[in-house]
Amino acid sequence: MTISEEFQACYGIEGDPESAIECAKKIIAREKSSSCKPRLVLLTQEDCDVCASEKALRQKDIDAGFIHEINVMSKEGKEIVEKNDLDGVPAMLVVDCHNRMIG
Repeated sequence: MTISEEFQACYGIEGDPESAIECAKKIIAREKSSSCKPRLVLLTQEDCDVCASEKALRQKDIDAGFIHEINVMSKEGKEIVEKNDLDGVPAMLVVDCHNRMIG
């Protein structure tokens, strides 16, 4: 199974976002030695109540470095949005070292 297929399996966990995130975290932890290590990213924006709620929900994993919060208006945030044709925040996704979504 490719890493993309593994992440697809995580995304396919319906009705239980916590299990899906835990699944993705396990794959990312296993890929520590990869030259293009995947990252779990939470795209947020200032003055976005839903973003603030999602960030608060994920704060433990953000503080631990499992989830990387990125402001959608930052240079990296804009790059992720453009490369992955995203249209809203908050957005949780797994990206490779080139900020392209995996899965």
